[in-house]
Amino acid sequence: MQHDFDRIHCPHCRKMYRMSDLVYLDENYTIVHQKCYSPYVIFMVIDRGTYREILDRHESFHELIPKKGTI
Repeated sequence: MQHDFDRIHCPHCRKMYRMSDLVYLDENYTIVHQKCYSPYVIFMVIDRGTYREILDRHESFHELIPKKGTI
């Protein structure tokens, strides 16, 4: 990832994710920091883990995984 537009951010706090951040993935495939998540939303959490674990487990996010030598 060489540019900011290659990265995504939390829709609540607007901070870019770090690979070690704890996140939830909801049924709309929105990634949210666990500390920012509101239990009063209508979307069900389908996965949880670090940002890197979510990227690795879900093929739709594989293009966001940094290539060797780009970090």
